[in-house]
Amino acid sequence: MANFNITYEELKTILSAFENSIYRNVVGYIELLHALKEEGTDLTLKQKIQLENAVINAVQEPAPTSNE
Repeated sequence: MANFNITYEELKTILSAFENSIYRNVVGYIELLHALKEEGTDLTLKQKIQLENAVINAVQEPAPTSNE
């Protein structure tokens, strides 16, 4: 079996195209992409994107202000 390398950014672009399509026609492809694991880890593409989004959201949230 041949193995192909694809970048994380390329995977996110492909996943975005599927997620913006008619869902019932592409759900299997989305699940396949979500299940891909990062080389050398057990981290799936879905988990990596969720972590990336959590970091972005944490950085963008304003610091809590004190009402003292």
